[in-house]
Amino acid sequence: MLELPIAEIKHTAWTADVYEPSDDTFLLVDALQQDVVTWSDFSNGAPTVLELGCGSGYVSCSLALMMQHMCMRAQMLAVDHSCAAVEATRQTLQNHKVDHVVEVIQSDLTRSLHSNLVGHVDL
Repeated sequence: MLELPIAEIKHTAWTADVYEPSDDTFLLVDALQQDVVTWSDFSNGAPTVLELGCGSGYVSCSLALMMQHMCMRAQMLAVDHSCAAVEATRQTLQNHKVDHVVEVIQSDLTRSLHSNLVGHVDL
């Protein structure tokens, strides 16, 4: 398996009001790491990647680091309804120097994004 960079927990931000990276977070990142090499064949160009409920930003950050390492472009969005989670995600991305790669949005998840995403989200 190709060794890909992922977010470092010591550079990941969260508070008592933000979901702390846990076993399910790490399992998802492991699965994404194993599958990232198959993503290079998106038939409609750069994929759109959406994380709903981004919490600390660990998953989006890890994915941004992996895709950057693979020289893959994507439109990446991290969305959460919590101000604290949005701030934590921004801090996590900044700490890993990928804050320019992921757009972080505070929203009630899909309501305000629905019309822009229908038929356009790949992952």
